[in-house]
Amino acid sequence: MAEEQATEMYNKAAESRKSKDVVVPQDFSNYIVERDYAMQALRVAKELGADEQDWEKFIEELKKRKER
Repeated sequence: MAEEQATEMYNKAAESRKSKDVVVPQDFSNYIVERDYAMQALRVAKELGADEQDWEKFIEELKKRKER
C-alpha cells in the first residue's frame, strides 16, 4: 500500500509542475535519463502513437517474463 501511495504522490507532484515544464514524475526521471533504452522505447511509442491498450499489453508481457 505504501508503494501505491508513493506513486500517487509522485504523479500528483508531476501534475502540479506541468506548468513549469516538469511533466515526468521525479522517481522516473533518473531511471529514464540513465537508460538509453528506456528513452528509445518512449520515443518509439510516441512515434507509433502507442495508446493505453498498447502499454497495458507491454506491461503484462514484461511482468510475465520477469515472473519466470
